[in-house]
Amino acid sequence: MPPMPIAIFMFFEMMVYGFVAGYMVYSKKLNVYVSLVVAMVLGRVVELGTINLALRLFEVKLPPIFGNVAMFAAGLPGMVIQLVLVPILVLALTRFAKKDEVLSYD
Repeated sequence: MPPMPIAIFMFFEMMVYGFVAGYMVYSKKLNVYVSLVVAMVLGRVVELGTINLALRLFEVKLPPIFGNVAMFAAGLPGMVIQLVLVPILVLALTRFAKKDEVLSYD
């Protein structure tokens, strides 16, 4: 679990992940990988925006590149894991849901 200040920024990132990925897969019928990569990029942009907003509100002086590079480097292993595991989970859950519909007794 991330520390509290980081969790606040991650909340906005995860919110964008879920909305964008769900919208692109179910409404636009795009590939899971494409949806996931776009959601990751937009989530990172939103997280950077919220971090920069907080830094400005609290008048913290940091070079802009500091946050960008640090956030990307820290999140890289998680991004790779997501690119591997999320499509597998989506495929498994989709197959399970379709099998469940066939066995429905409505």
